[in-house]
Amino acid sequence: MRRDGSTDKKLGLRTLFGMPKRDFLRQHWPEVSHVGHGAVDRLGLLATLPAMRDLGVLLGRLRKPVTIFGDKGFQTEVPAATARDLYERGDTLYITNVENAVPELRSPRAELAADLGVHPDHVSIEAFASKRSLGVPMHYDFDVNFNVQLRGTKTWRLAPNHHVVNPTESYHAKATDDHGPPHARRPLPRRMPRNSETVELREGSVMFLPRGVWHETGVAGESFALNFTVQPPTWKNVVLEELDRRLGNLAEWRAYPLGLAGDERSRARLARELATLLPDLARVVDGLDAESLLQSASVSGERFHWPADASKSLRDEGVRGSNWKLRVRRPNAGAEIEVDTELLPLVQWLVDRPSAFTAQDARAACSSVAPDLVELTLAYLLKEGALQRDAGQQVH
Repeated sequence: MRRDGSTDKKLGLRTLFGMPKRDFLRQHWPEVSHVGHGAVDRLGLLATLPAMRDLGVLLGRLRKPVTIFGDKGFQTEVPAATARDLYERGDTLYITNVENAVPELRSPRAELAADLGVHPDHVSIEAFASKRSLGVPMHYDFDVNFNVQLRGTKTWRLAPNHHVVNPTESYHAKATDDHGPPHARRPLPRRMPRNSETVELREGSVMFLPRGVWHETGVAGESFALNFTVQPPTWKNVVLEELDRRLGNLAEWRAYPLGLAGDERSRARLARELATLLPDLARVVDGLDAESLLQSASVSGERFHWPADASKSLRDEGVRGSNWKLRVRRPNAGAEIEVDTELLPLVQWLVDRPSAFTAQDARAACSSVAPDLVELTLAYLLKEGALQRDAGQQVH
């Protein structure tokens, strides 16, 4: 028994769906939807944490804006301190990366990830809170989802997607705008089919929603749900990240193709330059092997970035390099972190990095730092709010 009153039961597939892990993986994962019903208290921390039982507690822990969804497609972001007022008037609150505001949820996240065989960093937690009847029209999501209904009820309509296989972006059906991916089978539907399946999630229900399934939702009254979103890298990501790393080690491939917007003479010169580079690409591709690619993919491929409004500096405040400190300043927040000398190459590389990066990028650029220290440093900077994860939004 934990101090908060919850049990030590793991939040694995057996707890969520009441069936052995091997049966779920064989019968449903990753393409067949499934719903499990049961008492909400079986969910342990998800049902007992104060931040899960009281929306005010959750909002009080947030240090980032909350997305608001309202009638007629209304959407905006507001500070967490004012989100409660919009919730009371009837808007839906959508909160991403709840595990950062409620770190107690990282253990159940890791337990689910272990059962699925994915890295915990490829699983994030979202929250949806609404007080009155409101739904989300037909759409599909590009990732895999485990929706956990903690309070109230939510009605889902589901239909198989025969139009897009393994989508990499979410898509909302619209009456006049077909903005789906170019590889989709046309015409894309504009409304749920008549033979769609209707599922009602009530307090304690859990639904596994595979990638790409068409769905729409409706809420009657108060509802609070968590969504465990699974976003591992695709095979394309696995290969392209390794290609990027290997080509990035070649000076010629780091050059700018100056003249892309120039005249025909400039473009002819660029074509000749590129032709001399392509044999390098062929050699790199020929040098790839499955084992090394899988080894690279087994670590987190998640992308990180500095907050857009952050200023950062790395300075020695001691004698002869004895007291290095990283300072990250934001308008309403900040962090001051002491840096061990063995981590200086890594932290300096991070400070100089202007765009998003992965742990693999950091390891490749800072080979003098042990790989496990790279992972620990990134995790610590995330915990302190100095770094942020790249995350796409979706709506359920």
